[in-house]
Amino acid sequence: DNLGYDVSSIVGLPYDWRLSPDIMEKRDGFLTLTRLRIEAAVKTNKAPAVMVAHSMGNVVFRYFLEWLKHELKEEAYVRLVKRAEKRAKVKQYSQSAGGGAAAATTTGWMGIMSSGFDDVLSYFTEPENNTEEND
Repeated sequence: DNLGYDVSSIVGLPYDWRLSPDIMEKRDGFLTLTRLRIEAAVKTNKAPAVMVAHSMGNVVFRYFLEWLKHELKEEAYVRLVKRAEKRAKVKQYSQSAGGGAAAATTTGWMGIMSSGFDDVLSYFTEPENNTEEND
């Protein structure tokens, strides 16, 4: 049953735990390849990406998100943030309007971190929306 997952669509992103992410990028383009693999998986599966990191992988993934922020052109990043803010407002409104007590909201620092991940990951899940007319 594979817990409902299509195992053919799972992509592993291994890394050398002995090296820092910036060294891995210099050595073999690790961060660039990670970005390309995520983009390819989203395009192939025609579905949003779900990222799962474990142990030190969380630190590596957080570094990747910061690296990605700097890699994107400034204007593209600004558009990304605007779209994410719009989505967050819509999501917040829909949760408060229809969810009542059943709508779970994440608060504190984890809420901030997870919403930051969603903002950057939305770049991968909806690449067709990377146009200025959507802002």
